Amino acid sequence: MKSVIFALGLLGSFFYSTNLNASETPLFNDRPIVCMDISQVSNQHSPNVLFHSLRDCLKKRDFWKAAKLNFAANLYGNYDALRVDGEPENIAFNKLRLKAVKDIPIHDYSTFQQTSEALLRDKKKKNDLCKLMTVIGKPDYHPNYIFKHAEQYTKLVPSINSDKQDSRFWKKVLLNDGHCMQ
Repeated sequence: MKSVIFALGLLGSFFYSTNLNASETPLFNDRPIVCMDISQVSNQHSPNVLFHSLRDCLKKRDFWKAAKLNFAANLYGNYDALRVDGEPENIAFNKLRLKAVKDIPIHDYSTFQQTSEALLRDKKKKNDLCKLMTVIGKPDYHPNYIFKHAEQYTKLVPSINSDKQDSRFWKKVLLNDGHCMQ
């Protein structure tokens, strides 16, 4: 089911311009974003950073790292969808996801999908990943990618929900989207 939702998200994203310039090296804190291990992820890494890192992992054919980064990016993107009011949050997130897999050979993409599904089926690996994401904690960044998308493609001005709901949103995402048992 999640594969179908992911595929539909990708398909829907094809209707929007990706504006990905291959010559641009994405940066985070003035450093190039490269394939990172999940243990290097912090709560200041937005889905934009995580998907750029995932893309580098896919280029290097490191599918396990990519699968773990995908899990983290999905949790953070779902959290952003809860804390931002307005329509563009899911579209903006799907655009990032599409950029990550753009131009990746279909065989590699298929292997990545299979690896992601295997990660979610392996109870120990998934439990370890859930524990790590709980320790890393809820996102601590402004969801600029949503606001940039809204500014560029819609007339809507999104707003961030009250900080008082942040912990509740994060627990909801871990439980409902990550299927992490607390």
